Amino acid sequence: MASTRFVSTLLVFFLLLSASAARVPLATANEAYMQLFRRKLGFNRVEFELYKRRSMKVGSDRVAPGGPDPQHHHIAPISP
Repeated sequence: MASTRFVSTLLVFFLLLSASAARVPLATANEAYMQLFRRKLGFNRVEFELYKRRSMKVGSDRVAPGGPDPQHHHIAPISP
């Protein structure tokens, strides 16, 4: 009787273990869904990555022609 209970417990344990291993992780499923969604909208992944890289570079070379404006954050005096 104890061996039957032990075997059935092992069987349930291994069934639960195999079921959890067969599930697709949520992050992976969500990423696959987003890739399919982007493809349906006409986005090309390679072009999108290039666009992201270019947009990160835009702000690095910019300088003000006359230098920083000393009055930029200046609070105007309140006139009575």
